[in-house]
Amino acid sequence: GGKGINNPELVKTLCSNTADSIVWLDSVGASLTSVGAFGGASVKRIHRPVNEEGKTLSVGAYIVPILEKNLQDAGVEIILNTTVDTILTSANGAACGVSGVANDGSQLTVKLTTGGFGANLDMVVSYKPELAGFMTTNAAGIQGQGIKMAEALGAATVDMDQIQIHPTVEANTAALITE
Repeated sequence: GGKGINNPELVKTLCSNTADSIVWLDSVGASLTSVGAFGGASVKRIHRPVNEEGKTLSVGAYIVPILEKNLQDAGVEIILNTTVDTILTSANGAACGVSGVANDGSQLTVKLTTGGFGANLDMVVSYKPELAGFMTTNAAGIQGQGIKMAEALGAATVDMDQIQIHPTVEANTAALITE
């Protein structure tokens, strides 16, 4: 899918390690037993769930509740609607967590977090100007603060202009229309 501009080592790492992720998902109750090809792919490589009748299900709507239940069963607190503003570093400079402000205004420190920048359309356009005016299906909170903070600490980024868009989105609501 990278039209020859992919970093071969990163592609090799991705391709060589994804099978373990599928096995792990199965071990926590999220079985992706159907494998198909989408979006012009030349091989079947898209793992997806199916229901009892064999009907393909939406991956995100299927996996998220299963992962949430696993986290709750393990006693992990899920924190939403929080703005992270600082990457915490250890004495040797390694990133070890983040801090920020919760929706209720309280200060919060977390040792692990994730995020992207797909809902920050200004940031998207800064990397890929031809996407000006496009809509996003990303959650509103995907604003790229983590990327900006990591860059401020000297972290390098690669291929930030390689932004995936989906060709079938309902124009008024940004609802994703699956294949």
